[in-house]
Amino acid sequence: MPEQMEVKLYLDDGWTISKIEETLKARTSIKEYAMILHDKDSDENGAHVKDHFHLYLHFGNTNWKYEDVAKWFGVKVNHVERVKSNKAFVLRYYTHEGQPEKHQYPVEAIVANFDVKAYLDKMAQKVNLDTLIAKCAAGEITRLNYTQYIDPIIYAKHRNLFDSAWKYSDAVLATKNDLSTQERPALWLHGDTSVGKSLLCKLLAGRQQLPIYFTSTGGDPFGEYHGEDIVVLDDLRPEKPFSFESLLKIIDPYNVCAVQSR
Repeated sequence: MPEQMEVKLYLDDGWTISKIEETLKARTSIKEYAMILHDKDSDENGAHVKDHFHLYLHFGNTNWKYEDVAKWFGVKVNHVERVKSNKAFVLRYYTHEGQPEKHQYPVEAIVANFDVKAYLDKMAQKVNLDTLIAKCAAGEITRLNYTQYIDPIIYAKHRNLFDSAWKYSDAVLATKNDLSTQERPALWLHGDTSVGKSLLCKLLAGRQQLPIYFTSTGGDPFGEYHGEDIVVLDDLRPEKPFSFESLLKIIDPYNVCAVQSR
């Protein structure tokens, strides 16, 4: 006994929107309903399909038998079907959204006891949000380029979700520690203070259009690293911030040992 059903009613049988609504008023167990008149449908041969109503019913936490619902409208049981998909899919089907070969009905043609357009807009935003989060988790959208893909309002409302997705992406990246087939060239830049070593690094990264990370000060220079393609071990001095052994491990392209949060 499903909680969602659809009833098919024909215009030739005397059904109108007002008559359907009168029938629905007598059934307090119906929490939500939506209906549309399909009067411009054609079959595969171009012949006009008999005008009919699609009526969506949601009973909340209650259940009804097909026979009971059929009796409400005085139709045969085969005119009542279980809704196997979700409400949004049903409503989009009513307008023939995504089916360009069929007549396109406007959302306004759906008569319901809730705001159909607002509901579909909300569901579309949710689908978009889910897609964005999935791309963040997959590493396609990163902390460096997210402003190109994520609307600022969506980001502000769901920042925690995006941060969680990026943490997941970081965790996946951390497990990929097999460096045996990776080439990681290392450049050594030496010079006095303020001669432009950091600027040169930025120019090289900009020419290759790659994100760059400068190690931070403190106990963990890689604490803010988020997978940037170019890493600059900034302001290296004897034994600071790395010992000579740690430095060799960091710049060794075939090393798989962790150095701090490397």
